[in-house]
Amino acid sequence: MICLSLLLAGTWIYSQTQTPSLDRNRYPEVAKMPTATFSGDLVTISNIRNTIYRSEDDYDVQRYDDTFDLTALDEVRFVVEPFSDYRGPAHTFVSFGFSGQYISISVETRKEIGEHYDPIK
Repeated sequence: MICLSLLLAGTWIYSQTQTPSLDRNRYPEVAKMPTATFSGDLVTISNIRNTIYRSEDDYDVQRYDDTFDLTALDEVRFVVEPFSDYRGPAHTFVSFGFSGQYISISVETRKEIGEHYDPIK
């Protein structure tokens, strides 16, 4: 029990010493944050990412802005996409359908250049 308490305390202390920043040298696919602006029933999303992947390391990042009419929302899906054949962590996101036009929103790790994803960390 003491070991578990020390581990939890150490994890908490470590997390409290980390400083979040939007100004880091990140991989291109996560370098820019999208933003949303609401005006009545319309929402304009800027910096929507549309990445074309040829492989895990070979891709083109494209971004665009679009406006969605919230009164046209006719479909919402919660999607769970496994990272691999491993039964464990998965990428989850929400997809919104607006009369045949779709936008997906997810929470992602914004890795810095040279940083590697670690689901435990």
